Parts: sequence; C-alpha cells; structure tokens
Amino acid sequence: MMRIRHSLLRPAAALLFAAALLLSCHQAKPRYEDAYSPAAQRLLPSASLRDSVSYLLGVNFATMLNYGGGGTDGDDFGPIDFQRVKEGIDDFLAADREGCFMDYVRNGYSGEGYDEFVQKLDIDPALTDSIILVYIQARMDARARDNQEKGRDFFEENRDQGGIREAEVRYPNPENVNDTLTAQIQYKLRKSGAGPFAALGDSLLLSYRAYKLGNENPFDQVDSLGVSALTDSTFLRGFTAGLQKMRSGDEATFYIPSELGFGLGRTAEGRSFFSPYATLIFEVALHAIVSPAVEEEEPENEEKK
Repeated sequence: MMRIRHSLLRPAAALLFAAALLLSCHQAKPRYEDAYSPAAQRLLPSASLRDSVSYLLGVNFATMLNYGGGGTDGDDFGPIDFQRVKEGIDDFLAADREGCFMDYVRNGYSGEGYDEFVQKLDIDPALTDSIILVYIQARMDARARDNQEKGRDFFEENRDQGGIREAEVRYPNPENVNDTLTAQIQYKLRKSGAGPFAALGDSLLLSYRAYKLGNENPFDQVDSLGVSALTDSTFLRGFTAGLQKMRSGDEATFYIPSELGFGLGRTAEGRSFFSPYATLIFEVALHAIVSPAVEEEEPENEEKK
C-alpha cells in the first residue's frame, strides 16, 4: 500500500475549515463597515463587488473539492457529494452561533461547551485529518494499482506492434542503496537520421511532447531544448536511455515504465506531483548532436642542438 505524508492533508483540512469559518465569522460579527471611519468606509469594496467575490469563492471552493490542491490523479477529493458539503456548512453555522470554534481549536478541540457543540454535528471536527487521510489514501492506492495494471498490459501488447524495440536499463533499488534493478523501455523509430548515436557527455538539441498513458493531452511540451552535456541525471532515466538509441535527425517514441519515470510521483517530502506508477509516452525529435571535442596531443618541443 502506498503511504502519503500527513502534511498532504494540511491544505485540504485548512480549506474545509476556512470555508466554514469564513461563513461563521460573517454571521457572528456585526457589519464590518462599522469598524472604519466614515472616510475609510467610502473606499471599501462595493456591495456588488463583495457579492461577486463571495460567489467566486464558492466556485473556487467547489473547484478545489473537485480537482484537489495538487491537481494530480488520485490525490484529490474526487466525486464529492455537494449536498453533504452544504449540510456540513449549515450544521456548523447552527452549532457555532457563539463564534467559539477557533477557541476550541486552539485548546486542542476541547473547552467549555465543546461537547455540546460536537453533538450538533454528524462528525467531530477533531477527526477531520484522520478521516480525510483514510479517504485520500484509498484513492491513491486505487489509482496506483490501476496505473500499474494498465501499464503492464500495455507493454505486453505493445511489444507485438511493428517496429517496437526494447532496451534494458539499470536503476538504483529504492529499498537498498547498494543494489540495482533492471527495467525495460520500449521505443519506436518514426524517422531515421544519420551519424553516431547520442552518448553521455554529448551536447544535444531536441524537442518533445510528453503524455501519461491513457491521456491524449500532453502534460509537458518543449519545442526546442539545448543540453550542454547529457548525464544520467539530466532527464528521467528512461528518457536518457531512449536518447542514447537515437541519431541526429531521428524522431522516435519512447514508452517508459514508472520505474524509469516518475515512480510514486512524490517528492522526498511526500508531496504529490504526478499520478503514481504512471506509464509515460514521449514523442521525441533529436535535431543535433555535438560530441565532445577530442583534444589532440601536442608534440613535445625538440631541444635545439
């Protein structure tokens, strides 16, 4: 099972609380204009503008719920029941008429009156992080399994397609730094160039479009990219391996398994940046290769006789 960091929940929990607290504060407090001097009140946003902003906050809140903070597959809220969202907001507003909720939060979800407050809600707000964690974890696990199975099936079927070649690539074992594992990329040459194959240390000029398996919309596209010296860490391992199967003028398609791509799609801090275990497809054009100049040995100066 994939494990996500607790920190991933902070934006989600903060968003949910913020929406309810904004509504609560708006209801519990008197007209905020009264806190300003008459001259300052004339500079405040108009009621019409405030109405527009209120509406757009609702749109933004719904967008965040539907698509998540990171915008990555499986790391969002998915199909949320907006009727239950409305019920949660209504129940919160009814329970927090005295505007004491933030005091409860500062006291660790406790304090005088908190038990009565919680009895007016279906779920104790103190459980927000833990419940959302279970929910997002389940979505992440399902997405990861789905990507793995679809990737495995794709490579098996793609192997029998015309013109498909394979190349074995070694990569570090993520569970043992002293060990290496192997995986295969698949690639297909769409247009042939000439000259030597690209190699580590070469300077390259290339362009590419990148796709996630099953999604026709590219997640990355570069029309012209210069690389001063290709190294193992310049690109994803699978992409670098594919480049070394190309000559100047070649155009090719790389099919890269997750082990040689983004893997779990998470940073070292646990933040999601890509769909877990996704198979990647790159359409690549290698426009030029410049190999390092070979330094000629200078002849030794002969001593004058």
